[in-house]
Amino acid sequence: MTELYFKIRPDSKENSFETGDHIIEASVTEEAENGKANAQLLSLIKERTGLDAAIISGHKSRRKKLKIDGNEEELREKLKGGK
Repeated sequence: MTELYFKIRPDSKENSFETGDHIIEASVTEEAENGKANAQLLSLIKERTGLDAAIISGHKSRRKKLKIDGNEEELREKLKGGK
C-alpha cells in the first residue's frame, strides 16, 4: 500500500497528471461539486494504473491524501505526464 498526496484542479479543460517530488497535481474536467471531481480522480487513477485508490483525507479540499495498492515508483511512472 502506498500513500500519495494529490493537488486537484477541478473544472479543467482536460484530464492530466503532473508528478512532482512530493505531490502529484491532477487536473480533472468535473466540477468540485457533490464529489464529482473526487470520483473522476479515482476513476482516472484506476484507468491509468489498473489499481483502486481511496481518499484518506481531504475529501472537501483540493489537497488530498490517497491510499493506492502498489509500489510508489511504479505508480508515479504510470501517472507521469499522463493526459
